[in-house]
Amino acid sequence: MRAPQTLCPYTNQPLASIDRINEEHVLPVAVGAPTKFFVMASELENSRLNDLIDAPFSNDPLIRFLAMSQSVVSRSGPVISHLPATLTASGEAVKLAFSQDGIDLRFANPVVTDSETKRVTAVKGFGDAANEHAQRIKKDYAKKKIAVEIGETISTLNPEVQTSLCCDTDLVGKELLKIAYLMTVWCFGDRAIDSESGAIYRRGLATKRSEDFGSIGMRANTNEVPGFSCKREPGTHVLLSAVLGRDLITSITLFGTFAAVFATPAAGIHIEEGQGLSIKINLSTGALTQTTAIEAILANAQRLYGFHP
Repeated sequence: MRAPQTLCPYTNQPLASIDRINEEHVLPVAVGAPTKFFVMASELENSRLNDLIDAPFSNDPLIRFLAMSQSVVSRSGPVISHLPATLTASGEAVKLAFSQDGIDLRFANPVVTDSETKRVTAVKGFGDAANEHAQRIKKDYAKKKIAVEIGETISTLNPEVQTSLCCDTDLVGKELLKIAYLMTVWCFGDRAIDSESGAIYRRGLATKRSEDFGSIGMRANTNEVPGFSCKREPGTHVLLSAVLGRDLITSITLFGTFAAVFATPAAGIHIEEGQGLSIKINLSTGALTQTTAIEAILANAQRLYGFHP
């Protein structure tokens, strides 16, 4: 069962004493978080960290491509991955959009104009797009009482397009840290916030690079920890947080691809050994499944070692 939360996870101040508070999602809705999976926080701090971490992470080219490929639906609808690209033959810039419905290609500058008269001399496009654009331009000129004739269509079959994907791994690490902290708050409430663990997480959010985590008293591991790490399942996000021994350990796996385990002192949280929760999010449906940490840990042990309780 979740513990009550009356403190802001970012300021450690009572929510009742803050002028404006709002819902802070445990992970960004843009990458598949259910809208009801949130904690409460200062609206000012929520907005600041969204601009600093969440928005850049959600718009990272590789993250957006993964979200698209795994059927994530954001507030504005199914995620579309937009990538810059060039035509190999001419080096012209084109816009490449991947969606669940297919690939859409458009020229970055589809209209060619005469340098002296500034009149349109050609329209470039893929498929029917060029002709449709040309017809719109013809109508626009007609409104100005200028007659335009559409000339011969020149086609290039199967043009080769070059594009690439990149990813800011430091930003991914910072987002994983933020999600891990909010997961501890979602599970343990004020106990996670007003503790040494909460203070360490807040210092972690203030660091510039993941290499600084060790200096603030946190152990972070981007490799799987046997028996604890979440199972990597494409099409899912999996979060697990539990008290084990003297540590509060939280494991995050996004898209079945990015994973990290964070360990902070459990002192001050006052939770029995093994207590915690595991969350699994189906990215195509947005469905959230909750189990106890013990159930998840035993399932991991069975998966890894064939162990049966």
